[in-house]
Amino acid sequence: MKIMTFNIRVDVEKDGKNSFRNRIEGIKEFLKKENPDIIGFQEIRPAMLNDLAKVLDNYFFVGEPRKELDEYNPIFFKKSLHLIENKTYWLSNSPEIKGSKHPNAYYPRIFTIVSLEINNRYIQIINTHLSHISNLARIDGLNQIKKFYLDRKEKHPLILMGDFNAYPKENVDEILSPILTSCWSKFSEDKLTFHDFTLKTKGEPIDYIWIDKVLDFDNVKIHRDGFRGNFLSDHYPISIIIKQ
Repeated sequence: MKIMTFNIRVDVEKDGKNSFRNRIEGIKEFLKKENPDIIGFQEIRPAMLNDLAKVLDNYFFVGEPRKELDEYNPIFFKKSLHLIENKTYWLSNSPEIKGSKHPNAYYPRIFTIVSLEINNRYIQIINTHLSHISNLARIDGLNQIKKFYLDRKEKHPLILMGDFNAYPKENVDEILSPILTSCWSKFSEDKLTFHDFTLKTKGEPIDYIWIDKVLDFDNVKIHRDGFRGNFLSDHYPISIIIKQ
């Protein structure tokens, strides 16, 4: 089972040739080629979500916007997988209040969770996108997700993915490694994931897939694909294979 996280870059006119409308065909070809079973996207606005839903017509998706007409962290999953439940929480002191936010965050931030049945086994997927300006908001957000993980009544295997806007040493590993295993623990090459529409590859990641310790995985990959001179995004997508 292939799991992918993909910050697809919000659609803004200033990106010129790298604007979303000029990347969607490349994204379509890339996703068709890679054929992931589950994809967590970040920076998806409503019109982009509609475009992706048309492109990914063999997938269902779940998720809510962080506030009305704003960005989603949707989770797409193949229609062959069975949806059990899904929920969106806000990374704030009031996680069930739509549009609520951490006092230090500029935007509301959310995490989307879906429970799926796969070959008579249950798995939970969380997709998030943490604050781009506040380390405290990022730390509190990760701790909120960690608390959710620990407090669950049903302890199904869980995978956490997303754009954390933080390097591993910026409290990410410290908070999550006691309960989950980072995809980067099985990747020894250059790990940079945010390239800002350049060809950079050297550096540390800010995008992650964290895997429940009861699951085994391999084939960790940073996708540095291009398309007719256009980038897929200003982030490289990353994927892993969960062993059945």
